Amino acid sequence: MVAGSEMWANLCHNLAPLLTAGLSEEVFQKVFEAQLKTVFGWDDAGMQVKIPVPMGRSLKQADLMLVAPGARVVIEMKRPGLELGSNEAGQLISYMRILGTRFGLLVGSRIKVFYDDDSTDENPVEVADFAFDAGSEDGIELANVLERNAFTEPRLRDYCVERIKRQQSAKALLDLKNRLLADNGQRIKDIVKAKLIQDGYKEAGIDSLLDGIAILREPGEVSLSSRSALDSIYRTAGQSQLSVNSNAKLRTSSPATQRSTRHNSGAVLTRGSLSELVETIERLDRENPGLLRKYVGLNASKNSALRSREFNKIKLYPNQVVGASGTVLTKELSPGIYYYSTFSSVRIPDAIRQYEQFFRQGGI
Repeated sequence: MVAGSEMWANLCHNLAPLLTAGLSEEVFQKVFEAQLKTVFGWDDAGMQVKIPVPMGRSLKQADLMLVAPGARVVIEMKRPGLELGSNEAGQLISYMRILGTRFGLLVGSRIKVFYDDDSTDENPVEVADFAFDAGSEDGIELANVLERNAFTEPRLRDYCVERIKRQQSAKALLDLKNRLLADNGQRIKDIVKAKLIQDGYKEAGIDSLLDGIAILREPGEVSLSSRSALDSIYRTAGQSQLSVNSNAKLRTSSPATQRSTRHNSGAVLTRGSLSELVETIERLDRENPGLLRKYVGLNASKNSALRSREFNKIKLYPNQVVGASGTVLTKELSPGIYYYSTFSSVRIPDAIRQYEQFFRQGGI
């Protein structure tokens, strides 16, 4: 049997040139079907196409279904380049529920894996989200499961349950992090204080020291309010001006080598970076307070205007949102308002433009 790493690498190699080629969904599906046969060993008998799905008075069609004794996976294809959002996920989840399948794949420029735990009344959940990257662990292990001769429900279930455990572990760590960082990291300071007292330092001196320390939410990350002061420190020390890259980490660079834009804080921000998106949203919210709060929860799955191309990058949540891999997908604007911020660098300019238009016209 061919190793999962080899099968996955072959799939990525064969599909990678097509992900930016502007293929239609129909053509992309035909290519993907061919890969299931040549790479994973499926044949027409085990690969059903255009499966009828009754939905109310209409009859829809699921794109693909892999079928083996005791195991089925429904696959919904989307054209490369289309963002796989909640609307697309909802379509697959509906098909899974109606067809009675516990496992689903949403395939476009990325792959998302969904699992329906029939021991609960909850909707199927997303357990993995990854790109066609030959080094993806999720992709390699999925290839092992999808190989025709190894395709069984227990292996599908184990794949999904393991990723749910990882999500739960990541969420527990995030919750711990938030508790430690609450109140300017007071719990961290209490732990440090107790250790320093144990080591023989005087309490008064420790309190004075800790009062002058600010706990940042990420190593090297700079909040907007501190950029100006930090830039001043860098310049005083004879360093080049402060800039923030797309991951919001501090670094220094020569202004001549950076395509950047200057803001009132005195810092230099890389154009189209996450930090510019953050500053734009916070500035617009200060200028028109309360507008975004009206739209918390009205994301792509619930609001046709936000689902449109005009505002499809505006996603507002009442709580922090964590992805399948444990990555935090949102940033907090103010208590009860979190906005989606995990865009690729090429999509950030669109998000900035949409927020500016959104505030300019006073909503949707």
